[in-house]
Amino acid sequence: MHQLGASELLQLMTVLGDAPERVSLVGAPFECLDWGRALSPALAQCLPQACESLAALLGSGGIDLERRTACTN
Repeated sequence: MHQLGASELLQLMTVLGDAPERVSLVGAPFECLDWGRALSPALAQCLPQACESLAALLGSGGIDLERRTACTN
């Protein structure tokens, strides 16, 4: 739902009776807001740690992930 922000989406889910029990965000600080086709070097460096944090959050909620090798498309 690209037209809605996170806050609007959570409000809509609450109205529809489908709000999550908990909301967790995993992110990284941005280096710039320019459009591009690739990740900035700073974001690329933070991505592995963000993925590990996300996996830990999901694991704490009972969701087990399987580690896979990266796709190179």
